[in-house]
Amino acid sequence: MPMIIQRQNEQSAFCNYMAMCAFNVNEIVAKRYGGAYMTTKYHDVVNPPKEETRTSEEVINGIKEKLNALGGE
Repeated sequence: MPMIIQRQNEQSAFCNYMAMCAFNVNEIVAKRYGGAYMTTKYHDVVNPPKEETRTSEEVINGIKEKLNALGGE
């Protein structure tokens, strides 16, 4: 089982690497010749960021709690 997980991690890393290479080449060429290019990265499509569901007050309170834990005022 660990061998399968390792193989999947290697494949995922390779896919991310190749996608970033293609993304960068695409962006450079498009900027050079005035074309459009993709702004969304492969990693963000495969692993979309979690949508924020907290209210602004909850975010502020969370930051205050973290600051207090670090010894801030």
